[in-house]
Amino acid sequence: MFDTFRELRDPDHGLVVLSTDKFKTVTLTLSLACPLDPSHLSLDAVLPAVLARGCKLAPGVKALQDRLDDMFGASFDHGVYKHGDQHVLQFDLEIPNGNYLPGKPHLLEDALALLASLVGEPLLEDGLLRSDFLDLEREQLRRRLGSIINNKARYAAFRGVEALFEGEPFALHTLGRLEDLPGLTPARVTARHAEMLTGMWRELVVVGDVDPANVRDLWARYSPFPQGQGPALKPTRRLDDRSDVLERSDRFDVQQSQLVFGFRAPVTIHDKDYPAYLMFSGVLGGYAHSKLFVNVREKASLAYSVYSRYDAIKGYMLITAGINESDREPAERLILEQLEAIARGEVDDDEMQQTLALIVNDYRELVDSAPAIAHQVLARDLTGHHWTIDQIIEACGRVTVDDVARLARETRLHVRYALRDRQSREVTHA
Repeated sequence: MFDTFRELRDPDHGLVVLSTDKFKTVTLTLSLACPLDPSHLSLDAVLPAVLARGCKLAPGVKALQDRLDDMFGASFDHGVYKHGDQHVLQFDLEIPNGNYLPGKPHLLEDALALLASLVGEPLLEDGLLRSDFLDLEREQLRRRLGSIINNKARYAAFRGVEALFEGEPFALHTLGRLEDLPGLTPARVTARHAEMLTGMWRELVVVGDVDPANVRDLWARYSPFPQGQGPALKPTRRLDDRSDVLERSDRFDVQQSQLVFGFRAPVTIHDKDYPAYLMFSGVLGGYAHSKLFVNVREKASLAYSVYSRYDAIKGYMLITAGINESDREPAERLILEQLEAIARGEVDDDEMQQTLALIVNDYRELVDSAPAIAHQVLARDLTGHHWTIDQIIEACGRVTVDDVARLARETRLHVRYALRDRQSREVTHA
């Protein structure tokens, strides 16, 4: 994927090393993945935060921060996210490269040891993860879940996805559900931690100016996991096609309404038309020159914001817009007209060339960020696709207006969602 880097893969220890002199830091990204499942979604959301509160090498939040400070200002972060039908627990550690510091301290070994301890040697109380740590992080998770509704644009997009994938685990929020929180006991979270160490797919990606063989030897020494990468991941199921359009809405005390259109995309990242669909999505609503932005927001002034977002893993596309409720009918009509215009081939050379230039720029920028590189490697390995950056760029350059028009015609509307004010009048679709 990154031709100028030296790559080492060690599947026996779930390790990928990309050695490059582009960066003065070393980025370590450890990801653990398991199938999305309502029975442990909230467990997996709270677990990384509990582990981050302390371990054998850093027994507490202050001790962890002191240790990071001693490592010349290293940084540590954690989180969870959905990647197709997988739930991913991620731990990120970034350190200065010791080769560029006085005395050349062994920061890489220290970092690998600390990462392994955070994941594999948590602080226990009577054989269980500490209840005070869990109480704090369970309350924090409660607040985060409760605040989802505060950002109405994001909440509307979530509700659109929820309707698109009704009945599937992918419809659930990556942070889980409020009703699950009382059941997050120390015993259950401790048992889930044991399952995490032995029963999840795992991969550590290290990016920086390092000796790949040295990283391999150090991780083999400190890794808290059994040999191998854990259970194989099942392929993500793409969105099924259907003939009906689901209508969903919510009412709140809001001044700005939100529209979400959910579409089934005929293309996923595994298909040869993947670059062409990137071009289609970009022409439609991915950039400031796109049809949605120019025609709906700028010319007609029917939206505060409007854009399209394509998920190439699950095979869907969202169009979201923030509007005045009084403009709902013309806004909906004009939004869908942009898709119809592309389906008729009404795309000029400037739209194609600007979209291509911005896609190329987006991909070229990836190699300038070590965390982005690590994420790309993990995304490729989680998904099992084989596109390289150069292949995507080259294929996008060959996409024609006919290709884009064909994919627009094959894109099916499945969900129409509206977040509206409680006092707004009903709008009847024609």
